[in-house]
Amino acid sequence: MDSQHHSKLFKRIKAKLLEKLREMRGGIASRVKSAIFEIFEESQLPRIDFQSSPAEINSWKSDQRVKDAYHKLFDVFSEDRTYVQVILERVWKSKKRISNMHIAWGVAIAQLFLNPDVKGIMISENLLKKQIKINFVSILLKIVILRYK
Repeated sequence: MDSQHHSKLFKRIKAKLLEKLREMRGGIASRVKSAIFEIFEESQLPRIDFQSSPAEINSWKSDQRVKDAYHKLFDVFSEDRTYVQVILERVWKSKKRISNMHIAWGVAIAQLFLNPDVKGIMISENLLKKQIKINFVSILLKIVILRYK
């Protein structure tokens, strides 16, 4: 095999891996959004269809119940667990321990999905990456603070 063949093979493998990763991310985002609706229930958070028109989505995003849900993400839900903790537990219910990166990722999806300042309900990769970085740094800072208390 020559280097050109290796290069083509590598590109095919990389493309398939990226496609699989995007599928996994989409699946996790869907599970986070489903968990949000389960936890907040319809009286606290109106449903939105992901096939809704931009006008319907804008109307949903400006609904006071959506704003309230966004602001409650880090409030206590039950038994000293926040809404976002319960959401993450439902998303990764089969895991005993969730990695800090998965926590940052799940929290970012919930934040961006409910944030009234973020237009739409489909989250761009760039916006998601920025929020994950912010959340991950926040998690690491909390770990450091707890260690040195």
